[in-house]
Order: sequence, then C-alpha cells, then structure tokens
Amino acid sequence: MATKSILKTVQIKDNKTADNFIKAFEESKSNPRKDVEYTRKCTEIVGDEIKEFFDM
Repeated sequence: MATKSILKTVQIKDNKTADNFIKAFEESKSNPRKDVEYTRKCTEIVGDEIKEFFDM
C-alpha cells in the first residue's frame, strides 16, 4: 500500500457513513490478521543490479 493512501484526509459528511466507518474499524480490531505465506523467493537488488534486472 502506498504511503500517500494511508495519510490521506477523509471527510465523513453524514451519520450513516460515520457509523459504517466505526463498525468497520471496530471489526478490524477484533479480527486477527492472517499470516501470509510467500510462494516466491524475494531478494533485494540495488545499484547496477536494477539496470541488469530490467535488461537495460
């Protein structure tokens, strides 16, 4: 998720939307997050490796 979407200001203009937001927020606190199992190997590339990766 991009940082900008996390920091975005949200304006809630009616009570129904506010109630739905609070319910969703409360549900997210009570539901434990699921562990993610990666199916592919992940490696970090830096510098000239980036150009090589993209065949440039």
